[in-house]
Amino acid sequence: MTTGEPTTGAGTTEPATTEATRARAAAAGAPAGWYDDPQDPTRLRRWDGRGWTDSWMPRAASAPAGGGALPHRALPGWHPDPADPGRVRYWDGSVWTARVRSGPVHPRRGELGPGFGRLARWVQGLLVVSGVLAGLTGLADVWSYTVLDGWLDGAGTTAEAGARLDTVAFAGSVVAVGTLLATGVPFLVWLYRAYGSDAVDPVYLHHARGWTIGGWFVPGLNLWWPLRIMRDLWTGARAGTPEAARDPLRWQLPVWWAAFLATTVLDNVSSRIYAGADLALDPESAVESLRLSAAMDVGVALLDVVAAGLAVVLVREITAALRRPERLEPLPNPPAEG
Repeated sequence: MTTGEPTTGAGTTEPATTEATRARAAAAGAPAGWYDDPQDPTRLRRWDGRGWTDSWMPRAASAPAGGGALPHRALPGWHPDPADPGRVRYWDGSVWTARVRSGPVHPRRGELGPGFGRLARWVQGLLVVSGVLAGLTGLADVWSYTVLDGWLDGAGTTAEAGARLDTVAFAGSVVAVGTLLATGVPFLVWLYRAYGSDAVDPVYLHHARGWTIGGWFVPGLNLWWPLRIMRDLWTGARAGTPEAARDPLRWQLPVWWAAFLATTVLDNVSSRIYAGADLALDPESAVESLRLSAAMDVGVALLDVVAAGLAVVLVREITAALRRPERLEPLPNPPAEG
């Protein structure tokens, strides 16, 4: 946008709008905003609700002298609404359309499109399924713990019971890996698209977009970068909106990440204990190790349920902040120049 004192071809300042003209414009009752400049049809001029100001911008930019790319405002996209700077209006390359959205939009970033909403719902559904499967796995771990505890209390063991324990442990591992892949991949796609959205203020983003994926896999960095990326996304999506003053995720984000990290650490320890149990070498010690591993797996399942539930909330809230509803609202009639 260009602001300043517009000049005539001779380089002199245009005459100020007369008091009579200002009175007629004020009588029109138009709200503050950008309207056709009554003195130059190629420009828009700022109306402050009482009179014309000296701020103006091109109505439809043309190629600059000497060639080169068109000024940004000539490109189709979402731009500050001439009638209301608190929202954005779609510019089709030549005229303003009736399409408006609340909140700011940041140019040269991707527009999410209708498919993003479907992706978000898909991710939320997978997270719910993940939480349910984690709960069922936890019940199976409780059963395993009960059987192993009975063995230590002298209930005796059978080859059939041992086979069932091995089957339950293997099935639990398959479910865990399958759930991680089925949920993790769509979640990362959702996160990558959301982080590059034109509804996110890049001022609040501390990392390049590629780190929305890479940050989960680099040892050391994956202990806190994903949390920071999610926090930046949440803050940037709400910047400049009326909702920015409140933070409904002030505790959900850190608790979600703490549950996720605790699950990862506890599952790793449990797997090592399970792998180190040798029934042939020391049966009693091995059963004690297996029982401890089963108890840890119960904790892992509970933490998985908590992490999955909070992740559903995060995806829902961030998606809602990004997908500002679009509506049709034509530009109001400008104040008339008598």
